[in-house]
Amino acid sequence: FPAIIRPSFTLGGSGGSIFIIANYVTIQQSGTVATSGGIGGDGGNSNSGMLMVIYDGGHGGGGGSGGFVSIQTVVNGLSNSGTTAVSSGSGGSGGAGSGGGVNVLAGTQGAQGNFSISTFAGFN
Repeated sequence: FPAIIRPSFTLGGSGGSIFIIANYVTIQQSGTVATSGGIGGDGGNSNSGMLMVIYDGGHGGGGGSGGFVSIQTVVNGLSNSGTTAVSSGSGGSGGAGSGGGVNVLAGTQGAQGNFSISTFAGFN
């Protein structure tokens, strides 16, 4: 039967964690086990309004890390013809300056997540 397991993520947050512990795990061709980091927030554009003042834009937020996926099965207990991924979130864009202010830096990409497969003796 299909199952959807989706850890929540917030703007710029980590991709969450998924731990699967079973004797046998099968990920079929259309199946996916993945965590994705949140996208960093965009920097605010400045708005000098009616004043003749120089304002710089706001820096973009950093992207979230890709999270962690761990699958533990008995030896040769994983059958995977689907997709496993731990992708990072992209950084937010930098805000635009006004009145001669500078456009500032975009946020950086988050770190790649971790994916591991390990074995245990199994459930009786």
